[in-house]
Amino acid sequence: MGGSKEKQLDDTQRLLAMREYLGVRARPDQASFESEVVDASVSKVRSVIDRHAGACGETIIAAIARELCVRFEEVRTGADIEQLEQKYLVEKKELGFGLLSHELADPEVDALLFQRMHAQPDAPDRWVAVLNLQASQARAYWSRPHELTHRLAEPPQKRLPFFRHRTDAQNRVERIIDLGAAEGGLPVQLALAHPHLTGTGFDLPPVRPIFEDYVARFGLADRLQFRAGDFFSDPLPRADVIIMGHVLHDWSLEEKRQLIARAYAALTPGGAIVLYESIIDNDRRTNVFGLLMSLNMLIETPAGCDYTGVQCRGWLRDAGFRETYVEHLVGTDSMVVGVK
Repeated sequence: MGGSKEKQLDDTQRLLAMREYLGVRARPDQASFESEVVDASVSKVRSVIDRHAGACGETIIAAIARELCVRFEEVRTGADIEQLEQKYLVEKKELGFGLLSHELADPEVDALLFQRMHAQPDAPDRWVAVLNLQASQARAYWSRPHELTHRLAEPPQKRLPFFRHRTDAQNRVERIIDLGAAEGGLPVQLALAHPHLTGTGFDLPPVRPIFEDYVARFGLADRLQFRAGDFFSDPLPRADVIIMGHVLHDWSLEEKRQLIARAYAALTPGGAIVLYESIIDNDRRTNVFGLLMSLNMLIETPAGCDYTGVQCRGWLRDAGFRETYVEHLVGTDSMVVGVK
């Protein structure tokens, strides 16, 4: 009981300090406190966001981190913890990091934020955010801020006119599937924008609780379901639109073609496949981020790589899609669409 009371006291003090720092009027026990904190936090970095309008989510997060003097670190193994404690406890003499291993032993802790006591006010690592990728790799990965920002700042559904409510029953889009759906950011945004849609998030089994928890927050559990499986070997649900966002570049050319063919087979007649990521320009000269991302995929995966719009349209035609086109979304992202 004593430990619980101490934790409650610590939480209360933390929220009161947050209230004072942000200038929030609501008290922590009031219903509006959370929304006021979010609004006040966004206002502090609004100028940074405006300066990077049109940039990808990762670029925005990096700019905000620099503005707030935050350094991100990741912990995947016990050795990573030892290295961080050596770096901050010994080399920079920050005693607070002596408890890092104890704090990260709690599987519920996704991240820790420390203020370096001896750092200069404008030091780039005055604050250190440690992302815990140990106990629950899937949960920690999909709660990473740059992933969420990327999905919220660049929602491709705003540029997909065929999702609108149609009165023609033959052409009406009813059901969508997001392959590699992660927490369900895109299906949620589509369902909110188009009340007639239902959908499925298809991903590996460990992602289920993350997807279902995120969908439930928006009251969409009756319209969006999770299907666990391997999209190379397990049957894909029937759908009018199949989406793969930042997925196809993970795989080799042969595997890319295999996924496209499996999607074609699962689509209803007249259905569409939507592939969005950092599509490289056809001359391979303009979208530098896409080229660097392709290099990154070659490093991180056995044979993954990004691709041009012309390449992807060719794969779609080879799979049987009768109509294909490329459309820019925002920042470095574009989509390639194929209609069955």
